[in-house]
Amino acid sequence: AQITDYSTIIWFDGPLGLNPLPATESLLGDFLDQGKCFLISAQDYYATNGLTPFMQNYLGVAAARDDLSNGNSWQTIVTGAAPIFSGLGPYTLSFPNGNYTDLITPTVSAGLAFAGDAGNAAVYKDGGNYRTTYWGFGLETLPTTNARTAALQRVRQWCDFQTDTGITQKVTPSTTVRPGQPLTYTLTYSNAGIGLAEPTLITATLPLALTNLHVVSTGVAITPVVNSAYIWQTASITPGQMSIITVTGIVSPALSADALLTFQTSMSHQDADTQLANNSTQPKTITAIVPRIRLANANPSVNEDSGSLTLVAQLDQANPYSAVQVNYATSDGSAQAGSDYTSASGTLTIPAGVLTATFTIPLINDTVAEPTKTLLVNLSQPLGAALGTPANATISIVDTDIAPTTTPTPTETATPTPTPTETAASGLQLSVAAQPPDSSTVQVGDRITYSIVLTNSGELVNNLTVSATLSSAATLDPTSVTPPTTAFGSDALAAAAPAATNRVIFWQVASLAHNEVFHASFAVIVNEAGPLTIGVQASIAGAPPLVSESVGHHVIPAGSAQTLYLPLIRR
Repeated sequence: AQITDYSTIIWFDGPLGLNPLPATESLLGDFLDQGKCFLISAQDYYATNGLTPFMQNYLGVAAARDDLSNGNSWQTIVTGAAPIFSGLGPYTLSFPNGNYTDLITPTVSAGLAFAGDAGNAAVYKDGGNYRTTYWGFGLETLPTTNARTAALQRVRQWCDFQTDTGITQKVTPSTTVRPGQPLTYTLTYSNAGIGLAEPTLITATLPLALTNLHVVSTGVAITPVVNSAYIWQTASITPGQMSIITVTGIVSPALSADALLTFQTSMSHQDADTQLANNSTQPKTITAIVPRIRLANANPSVNEDSGSLTLVAQLDQANPYSAVQVNYATSDGSAQAGSDYTSASGTLTIPAGVLTATFTIPLINDTVAEPTKTLLVNLSQPLGAALGTPANATISIVDTDIAPTTTPTPTETATPTPTPTETAASGLQLSVAAQPPDSSTVQVGDRITYSIVLTNSGELVNNLTVSATLSSAATLDPTSVTPPTTAFGSDALAAAAPAATNRVIFWQVASLAHNEVFHASFAVIVNEAGPLTIGVQASIAGAPPLVSESVGHHVIPAGSAQTLYLPLIRR
């Protein structure tokens, strides 16, 4: 076995004078530095080695004289001295192999262990974390078994000082955490030595990003140190005793950036400890990762007459442990608060486990034709998240008012909303509206929606057919037809035809009573530049149309800019 496996070594040279060699002294020094205890009883140690650094530094020997042959006598009687050997002796020594005792003078950091009739017979030294005693006479020279036993018992008591306290730490979770996530920090400490560890200070270094901390202790009683965060004084720790301190808390929900959370602990006491290295832990670091919050669309566009715009704030990943908050605010670009939009600001909350939340910016519609304007939106001061990209948005407000233009020759100006016509004989009124409005300019690829309203202010009319004739410049979206119908034709007189032609839509109205209203709608996609006209009529089978309307647009290539007004044709 290695000498480090033992807490105390008792060395006596016996009749053969087996003393530590210089290399052995180096090992003994290392042994003592680990908090050990050493007794050497030897008449020839000084005679063999002389005054070595080990004797001076570890045994407390300032000077020595070999064999004490001063012309008078050798050391023959020894008496124990305080604090270790008081009450022992005086003993008359017995020398089976001759008297070769030494005279030993202690250093200022050492003391007298045994006094002899010729001078100092033995010394002791308390090195703080180690203890030694050096006798210049042999253990075997004590006269009786009882004397030798009593002396060795005092050595054992003198060496029964070593504690071996140690502390470990555990962080759960051990790698990454999120704002609001519960965390547990466990400290386990013990005394594996043979000596009682007197009251001990335990210091825990915890990250500031932990909140709602709570401490529970099992085993040795602990007392918090006044005005010191997470420093405790323990009661005495007996050999073999183990105790646990558990600190629970949550990662701060208010984090606004990733953070490194570092934990470390240590313990200290006044007693000698065989292993100081296990009285503290290495730093343990885990990472708190916050989600990123951003605007889902950095450059949205909205029509002026939409009433409002809803924006979405989005997390890159939901946090199941804590809600996220972020401030939002609008500011003027070319659009002005109060005339183009209503300013909006506030704090947005995304609940725990949820990815998104929305806020709304009211828009102000006017009747003035003007260019597209912009306003700005900014996210700031997140809690529980960091700002992602984009955190700012530029919103385009698209004007829906049409500026009037003048044609070279005066023409009748069409009204934006067609006025209904009335047939006196029948009392039928037909109106057709379009979006974009009648007579406006559209581009290839645009979508136009038409709404038909047929009312009867007269007597009951039976077997009505309402038809809408499409220009070849547009393609019908069949899914947009309301009410649904399967009657499509190639001209206005067809009763029914394959739907593939998609040029005439028919609705059969069995009857239309007094003040009853028939509604229909459909949409087309513009596919050619030039004039585009949609004609609508209501008729009874085999008779001329009772009422009719048409709506016109001028189609220009995509990217062009001009306006043409077409008159409303009434019959």
